Amino acid sequence: MATEGGLAIRDDQPLRILLTLHYPLDPNAGAAGCTLRLAASLRERGHEVSVFGFDQMRGRRDSKLDLLSFPFQASALALRRLRADDVDVVDASTGDLWPTSRGMVRRCRGIAVTRSHGLENHEAAATMEARDRGELELSRRYFVYYGGIRLKQVARSLRVADADFFLSTNERAWAVEHLALDPRRSEVVRNGLADSFIGLPPPRAYGKGPLGIAVIGPFIWRKGAETAAAVLSRVLQRAPTAHASWLGAPDEEVKAAVDPSVRERVRVVSHYRNEDLPSLLEGHHALLLLSRSEGYPGAVLEAMACGLAVISTDVGECRALLEPTGAGVIVPPADVDAIATTVGRLAGDPARLDQMRRNGHRKAQDLGWSEVAAETERLYRRVIEEKSH
Repeated sequence: MATEGGLAIRDDQPLRILLTLHYPLDPNAGAAGCTLRLAASLRERGHEVSVFGFDQMRGRRDSKLDLLSFPFQASALALRRLRADDVDVVDASTGDLWPTSRGMVRRCRGIAVTRSHGLENHEAAATMEARDRGELELSRRYFVYYGGIRLKQVARSLRVADADFFLSTNERAWAVEHLALDPRRSEVVRNGLADSFIGLPPPRAYGKGPLGIAVIGPFIWRKGAETAAAVLSRVLQRAPTAHASWLGAPDEEVKAAVDPSVRERVRVVSHYRNEDLPSLLEGHHALLLLSRSEGYPGAVLEAMACGLAVISTDVGECRALLEPTGAGVIVPPADVDAIATTVGRLAGDPARLDQMRRNGHRKAQDLGWSEVAAETERLYRRVIEEKSH
């Protein structure tokens, strides 16, 4: 039992939780979908959960101005509810609480947590390294907000909170070192799989049929899109019966990036509902995730649940997910030759490919949101206990 300024919270007592997120609450989007599924799973555990996103803002403009004004509304709501003893936990996405101070948060009975859905500062460091290598050109405008003001706001929001949640051990270690965070208040909390991905049938054997490769995500540098397009071109040129699907990117960008000789064998689905992903991945055997920066890629979990082997760069928690379970392989970033060779070797070794697919499918059954909610509740209660002393 924890006591907050005279308020006792039993270990079995439901918590009152406010989640905030600086995005529209679209269940098919990455961070928003994760937030809504976490909220639903916490409610299933008996907790009272509310969510505040762009959709709940006053005076929303459906523009970039929403990102500027959201922290003021979110932090005001959080402080008002904390001070009124109307909430036990505020769990806010990075940057949402920057208008507050550590003193304001410390004086409240409840706790405030800052949660990363992919740490912007970590991503910015990788972006700057790419610029220094000549891989990227950055506009002056980038350094004013996304590479300047925004990073300071995110760092401040992490420092004012009672605890910080990160998606990967690498992200946490980077934040502790470069943002001077207290490691005792910094935790790794993974994302989970939607119920629709748990209990899917195990993968059918690949045999010697046509190889199907999937890429999931927008066509942007951070996701390694140019590398993925080059790898697909190389693999499909070498394997005339192979095919690929790119889910979540504009058709014109993908088709312009792949070699003209293989365009007809690359299906592009620009928009889709998350629950439709299993059917979209039917007939595919491997996922390419060639990102340069990630937190905890939901696409990897979903692909594993759908019976795909994962070919990934060493980002986020991918190595920890794939190597111990044998669900995939780690490849060097931006090395088209090495990655294409890896894909070709897997295609030529059906037994190994099928074993990876089975391993990933088996592991995915333990990665549902119910397990994430239980771990999240445990951390909430621990932080409440520590703050009460």
